[in-house]
Amino acid sequence: MRMLKHGCVSVFVMWAACSAASASDIYDFTITQDTYIDSRQYGSYHSQGTNFANANVDKVFVNKAASGEDVAGSPTRGLFYLPASVFSYSPSQIASATVNFYVWSDKSGNFSVSLYPMTRSWVVGTGATSADGVTWSTYDAAHLWTSPGGDFDATRSVVATKGPVFDPDYGDRYFIWDITSLLKDPIARAELQNNGAMLKVTSETPPPGGYNGDAFSSYEDPVPLNWPYVEVTVAAPEPASLLMLAAGVPLVGWFRTRAARS
Repeated sequence: MRMLKHGCVSVFVMWAACSAASASDIYDFTITQDTYIDSRQYGSYHSQGTNFANANVDKVFVNKAASGEDVAGSPTRGLFYLPASVFSYSPSQIASATVNFYVWSDKSGNFSVSLYPMTRSWVVGTGATSADGVTWSTYDAAHLWTSPGGDFDATRSVVATKGPVFDPDYGDRYFIWDITSLLKDPIARAELQNNGAMLKVTSETPPPGGYNGDAFSSYEDPVPLNWPYVEVTVAAPEPASLLMLAAGVPLVGWFRTRAARS
């Protein structure tokens, strides 16, 4: 009778383990360090030395060309650091990972927006009148980038997928960058962990009129649901754990959870 009881418990635990092994854990981590840099420098515009860390949007634009511009099209670029929690998972543990930015009204048109790992760390700043953080010209308000507009790895990038529109009257949606391959590439992973990432219109050739790009909601947005975040799907445990159970080794169950953004 004792053997039968033990057998029933073993079958139940093995069933629970099989069910858990088929699931994956999904975690969302809020991006709390983000800003944008602006190249506009003509007429009354003097943005190249301005820090925008307190803005409630991260502007990623390229404008039509204007007479007297320092940089054709006066592009703007978003910068952000990935949450440290993302790097608590090894490359083998990550089934997928995406960066997600919300835009209230998508104006990117046919233009694409790409994500690039940065090759130099930078200071977020506070948005003070006297710049105390990253600008178009400097990475810390004092020291120049190697190239104005930020030092990034142009050989490793991913293009955004545009999510479905929530309200056709506004055109609001998420832009989603799949960074799984970057996190599994040792060089790109180190760049992302140490230096963060850049968002820029893939081709910054000025459009014939208006502008192309978007003003993505930043961590300064008053609506928390609009904050940017990284979603990580952790790979399900290997079936080999069932063999451990059969051999009498205690098994710890896994449970599908979804972490609150923190």
